[in-house]
Amino acid sequence: AVVAWPGDVLEGGARFGDWVEFRCRRISGIVEQVSGAVHEAKPGIRISAAVFSDWPACRVSVGQDWARWCREGWLDAVFPMNYTHDPDRFASLAAAHREALPARFPLVEGIGINSGQGRMTDPASVALHIVLARQAGASGWCGFCYTPTHTSALFEPLSAWLGLEQGDQP
Repeated sequence: AVVAWPGDVLEGGARFGDWVEFRCRRISGIVEQVSGAVHEAKPGIRISAAVFSDWPACRVSVGQDWARWCREGWLDAVFPMNYTHDPDRFASLAAAHREALPARFPLVEGIGINSGQGRMTDPASVALHIVLARQAGASGWCGFCYTPTHTSALFEPLSAWLGLEQGDQP
């Protein structure tokens, strides 16, 4: 029982660990139910999720046990939202993601092209993050950006390197 609410369930409290596990179980239960219902309604459909990148700390911070969702088969691909422009941090996150998942599980590393962390303006920065994702064993990458004209201008110099044909979208 929780004796001193909310102190017992806050970080450092006597029941904090129980709270973290309870929240993860509840959120995971929702993911399991939705996945099961979708797969039942449309067999063969693939389910993916954009998830918090700070694995495994996101279990504690937001209750996302997404590595479990992947191991259990509730997701068919995962897209960690790596909103960092720091190459060392990106490489560290990508390595932790690959390590947390089954060997061939589809892992698509997200590159925060335009996010709360700022805006990438140099195509070489994007290219470096793509290389780091590949080196960490990612199946692919995607760019998180909400301004299409910025994204198009950023990828134009990388088109040949990425193997894009005229008219293809990055």
